[in-house]
Amino acid sequence: MKSERKTNPPRQYQFRAQLRAVTPAVWRRFVLPGHLPLRRLHEALQCVFDWHDQHPHHFKIGDEFYSLALDLEEDADLLDEVSFRLDQVFRRSPMRAVYAYDFADGWAVDLVLEKITAGAAARPACLAGAEAAPPDGCGGPEGWDELRAALDDPAHPAHAEYAARYDAEAVRRPFDPASVAERFAAFA
Repeated sequence: MKSERKTNPPRQYQFRAQLRAVTPAVWRRFVLPGHLPLRRLHEALQCVFDWHDQHPHHFKIGDEFYSLALDLEEDADLLDEVSFRLDQVFRRSPMRAVYAYDFADGWAVDLVLEKITAGAAARPACLAGAEAAPPDGCGGPEGWDELRAALDDPAHPAHAEYAARYDAEAVRRPFDPASVAERFAAFA
């Protein structure tokens, strides 16, 4: 008699990601299949915030730090995010983690695994969110505040500089689930 290997049913992981130190709150709720490597969570966060993966990052999940293998050479305490799946590091819900991105700008994203759903693993999707995301490389929370203030005030000393570098309409635009859906279609 042949022994049957027991496999776990596919699971869908629902996350809520909120930028720390930003007012009004900029957040996104999205789902990913649980079998994906942690690296894909990084890519999903880049996608939902419309960032361009131009800076180093790491995850802090429990007491462990995860990042890319090339960062491991510089820091022996980092674990390779490609080697771990979501269902290996996020074992229960709710569970909290922090995603740090662009260390010079100081972005911190509070992540909450809100729920794990058994059943067919859905394609990655953004379910909800609020507010426009700050552009990649704008200077972190303080730079984001400065950018919005300068674009809103033509008399601001940095208005012309920022207006030339950034799309003022995109900075003021509310959260647009359709644009995130387009990026997620390419992500999958």
